[in-house]
Amino acid sequence: MLGLEFIHMGINNDNKDEAQKGSKLFEMMFGMPLRETSKSIFAGEAFEFMCQKGPGKCGHIAIRTNFVDRAMAYFKRMGFEFDESSVTYDDKTGKPKFAYFKDEICGFAIHLVQK
Repeated sequence: MLGLEFIHMGINNDNKDEAQKGSKLFEMMFGMPLRETSKSIFAGEAFEFMCQKGPGKCGHIAIRTNFVDRAMAYFKRMGFEFDESSVTYDDKTGKPKFAYFKDEICGFAIHLVQK
């Protein structure tokens, strides 16, 4: 029902130059097309090179779900906590569409994102 799946890994960098170097290596090595956003450069869809330090010591891992609110309830029942300040809501439905877990795993922040 939750449809949990990996979307991408975000890799922290100090600045845009570092993000460009890393993303261009992935493009050259693996033929992944680059796509620039206001905060990062994607190599393919699976690797996001951040233009600055973001959540997580090393970066973040994004997990997509059919229902962020239900996934949050599920993980809370399992004893996991969320960084409530990171939760963003859909303007139309009022339901959560994005949320970071409170704790990192091996230096990576983990966030849920609505499909």
